[in-house]
Amino acid sequence: MSGAAERLDERTRADRERGAMRISRLVLCLASLVMIGCAPPRPVSWTRADVAASEVNRDMNRCLRAATTPAVVNSKGRVVEPARISDERFVACMRSLGYESAEGRRG
Repeated sequence: MSGAAERLDERTRADRERGAMRISRLVLCLASLVMIGCAPPRPVSWTRADVAASEVNRDMNRCLRAATTPAVVNSKGRVVEPARISDERFVACMRSLGYESAEGRRG
């Protein structure tokens, strides 16, 4: 194979690897969002007398982010360990903000 053909082949291979890496990252992001959306901590409804529903939602989202451990990805863009949500950390966060579960018991 000539030098020009080898360089073209190397560039084509590198382009394919970059494309695969982009797809892997996209799949990782989508998988993380699906996992977060499919596994809400329980209980899912919290109340506090002095706040509006919009503030409850904001606080729940803040606590959800605080309770989520991100996915671990290796150097090839593959998920080694999926994102995880700690129910205990979520409940502790909501309690620290003064919320009670809608069922009337703390967390």
